[in-house]
Amino acid sequence: MNGVAAIILLLYLVVVVVESKFSLKNAFNGFRRGKEQGEDKDDGSTTDEGTRKTPPTLCMLMLARDEALNIENHLPLYGPDFFDCYVLAVDSKTTDNTIESVRKIMPESIPGYVFEFEYEGLGRARKTCLEHAWREFPWASHVMFIDPDWKPVGETLNKQDLDNSTNYFFTVKDRNGKTSRSLDWLVIHEEGIRMKYNWHEQWVFPKDSLNSIAKNKILGWTFEERDDYYNWHEGEHDNSFSYERYIFELGELERDWHETVEGGGAGGEDTGDAHRLLYYMGFAHLACLEAAIKGRTKEGAVVDNEKKTYHLEKGIGYLKMRAEDKYVKWNYEGGEIPRWMYGVAPSEEMTQATLQYLGIVHWVYKKDALAADKWYTKCMEFNEDYFRCFMNRSELYTDLEKFDDAWNWGLEAVHRSERVPKGGRSSITHGHDKECKLPLHLLKVSLKLDTAKQPEVLDAMRILMASGVEHCPIDSEEEGTLVQVKARIDGAGTGVGKVEEKVEEKAVGGWEGLGLSEKSTTAVERMSVKEKRLLWTTLGGKEEGYKTDASSLDLDFFTRIIVTRQGLLGEDGEEEECFAESIGKIIQRDWKKTNGKGEGEGIEVIRLYELHVKEKERELGLGDGQPVQSVVRWREFLILLNSELKDLLGGGHIKLIG
Repeated sequence: MNGVAAIILLLYLVVVVVESKFSLKNAFNGFRRGKEQGEDKDDGSTTDEGTRKTPPTLCMLMLARDEALNIENHLPLYGPDFFDCYVLAVDSKTTDNTIESVRKIMPESIPGYVFEFEYEGLGRARKTCLEHAWREFPWASHVMFIDPDWKPVGETLNKQDLDNSTNYFFTVKDRNGKTSRSLDWLVIHEEGIRMKYNWHEQWVFPKDSLNSIAKNKILGWTFEERDDYYNWHEGEHDNSFSYERYIFELGELERDWHETVEGGGAGGEDTGDAHRLLYYMGFAHLACLEAAIKGRTKEGAVVDNEKKTYHLEKGIGYLKMRAEDKYVKWNYEGGEIPRWMYGVAPSEEMTQATLQYLGIVHWVYKKDALAADKWYTKCMEFNEDYFRCFMNRSELYTDLEKFDDAWNWGLEAVHRSERVPKGGRSSITHGHDKECKLPLHLLKVSLKLDTAKQPEVLDAMRILMASGVEHCPIDSEEEGTLVQVKARIDGAGTGVGKVEEKVEEKAVGGWEGLGLSEKSTTAVERMSVKEKRLLWTTLGGKEEGYKTDASSLDLDFFTRIIVTRQGLLGEDGEEEECFAESIGKIIQRDWKKTNGKGEGEGIEVIRLYELHVKEKERELGLGDGQPVQSVVRWREFLILLNSELKDLLGGGHIKLIG
């Protein structure tokens, strides 16, 4: 059930505006501070219309209902100088001191505008908020929506990060404590920008908008979504993951469908993205099913089996429509393409998630292994770098007790998890799955294998245990798995250590004889026997009966060495330094081997290599002289470097970076 539970945790963590019985109409209608009174900022700059400030200026936009406690505990953490103005939209059903809380926290020098709105959908409310922001504060260079329940991680916030980029993304850690998502709720401030849809809102930019130019910037800004003080869903729907909450969400999505897809656009402004709505409606039905099964209902209400079946079939039906639409790549031969499929290209990110969860749902709820395997296959074919489908197939084979297959697909998932994802924006980060769920799953599978006949499995168990998996949030079953794995490793004795000693004896001159740094030598010492043997012979060491020509190795060989050790050495960068030195020495060795003439050419290549390292590190944002923190970025660097070294290296005879 864990896979389907992730639907709720990963995809439905947004704020809902709901109804109550109190109205603040006219209590503060049109209230504003700063601009109307002609106040100046402390730095001497004014808020005159039409003036843009040279340093970045950021206007806070917030929708709120009964959020006084969240505001009082979170808003001060942004600091007094982070926002230069604000627009607060307060739901007319608010009953607490939301407005007074904002006024108390915001410095008098910060101009603000507060207005009341009647809830008619989140998109409409945000659109109105943006209209007020442009009318009141056109000088602000950027606008940013924040939610009251976000706790900012203060040391990550730096307003000077803002420039002329568009499509800014920042990170919000979900309230489940395991996952996070990337949001684009920060844009260049200009007239006519708005949001559409009642639920899961989306930006709409005017023609020739600066924001319509794809110039992405990933910010390090981080926020934690918290339930410490208040959450709307607790009051109206019992909790954030209740059956009633998802029924409310379904109603909003269906309203979006009728207004923007079937209706051709609310008020003639918007046409709907059917691909997107099919996706969200499918997942909302499955979220209803999950909540009903787990009894997450208001006041303990019971959802009957007929409704559960309804949600299951509707959820699968919507997702199949969404998946098959994209999967056949719009190749409709004969017949008429449905009108609602015109216009918007489907999101690849949503497509791969749809294919993945169709596999999960067919197995978890229908126990249809063939159908589940079919959808996992489609997911892997659609995006071979999306490691979660490989992991899910491994989980399926584990349930079917095909442990060798489960192990192999799990290892494939590890390999894929290090690749650069296709596409730019990723709304959900997979850190928990990569760092915790996948290693824990592989350790569980490893206990089903014969480590006496497959010693490489024992090596992998050691690596996984050393990767930090013990620090992951685990349940009692996973804790039992870790105990059994430790016992298996401890019971294996010192056989591997004795083999390592023999390998060391054959290392003529020791690892230091190859000129490796002290840190790199330490990294080598922690490698497995197989890794040591391959690395030793590759770098020029001699071992009888085992020869490796460096020019025949591809980049994946070294990537595997580093990937399998990732996490073992902490955050000091020893692995990456070893990796870099290894590649440099192979380039040097092969240059001398194939050139065979000049006495300084090999050194010249290394000099050029080092220059390109610095240049490309700057281009990739890897820092000046700092250890490279990502194998994936090294792969990207080598691809770029290859074209410039190809001629120097004899027409690209070195396959390592080819």
